[in-house]
Amino acid sequence: MKKIMVEVVIKKNGGIIAVDDLEKLKGKILYYIEKSIGWNNIFILSGRLPVWAYSYLTHVLHPAKVVGCFEPRSNCAIIVMSHAPEVREGMTITIEDTENL
Repeated sequence: MKKIMVEVVIKKNGGIIAVDDLEKLKGKILYYIEKSIGWNNIFILSGRLPVWAYSYLTHVLHPAKVVGCFEPRSNCAIIVMSHAPEVREGMTITIEDTENL
């Protein structure tokens, strides 16, 4: 499994995401995953987003093998969802060798 960083940067509205932006964001993420990356990877969410946006994106990424959230204080990712027996929720993984979405 590759580690893929999903870095979300909101460029409009002073960097504040609106609920109406979620569907477009979902479309962009799904396009890249389904066209070139595939679901059998570890996806690490990162970016300045409210909790509800992270929850939504975790739901969008549910078909993925593993989903984690970047933890900048420890420079690692914390696993929040896993369909891989070797990776458990709550584990931390390094972000070394991570590719960008």
